[in-house]
Amino acid sequence: MTGKTKRSSVGPREVGLTLAGPGFAGLALGLPGGSGSVRHAAKLAVALPALYLGVALLMLPALYIALSLAGHAAPLGELVEQLARAMRDAGLALLGLVPALLFLVSTGTGADLPEALAYGTVGLGAVAGLRLLERRLFAGADHPRPLAQTAFVTWAAVALGLGVCLVVNLFRS
Repeated sequence: MTGKTKRSSVGPREVGLTLAGPGFAGLALGLPGGSGSVRHAAKLAVALPALYLGVALLMLPALYIALSLAGHAAPLGELVEQLARAMRDAGLALLGLVPALLFLVSTGTGADLPEALAYGTVGLGAVAGLRLLERRLFAGADHPRPLAQTAFVTWAAVALGLGVCLVVNLFRS
């Protein structure tokens, strides 16, 4: 075979950008002006990206199966690439929120403020990532199949629910 193989655009740079947003958001949320110590900040800086990546990887097979059953099957490699791009863009969006988050955490006076900001920031990042993924999955279809859209929305709701449970446990521990 002399043809060129298609190279995936998911490389170390994309992974770094994906994890930078939740990582720096976790660091900002755990700084001493916020809810804890440097150790707590480091824990959040590692745990939030791990949560984002873990939920995505755990839920990927379910999305592939649901879309296949709904008649909107893409090759698995293409689905992984679309998921990675959506997560990268959501990570960049979260990275853009970090300066505002740092300001709010450092100037806020409420005891529950860091936790409320954490839920809002992490939730916003997750919803942005899901919306970006949905747009990428159904970009080529003029009229996506309602069953495929229903499968995606159901999958997204389960993924968000799982993520919410894990984030709440993370901030309560």
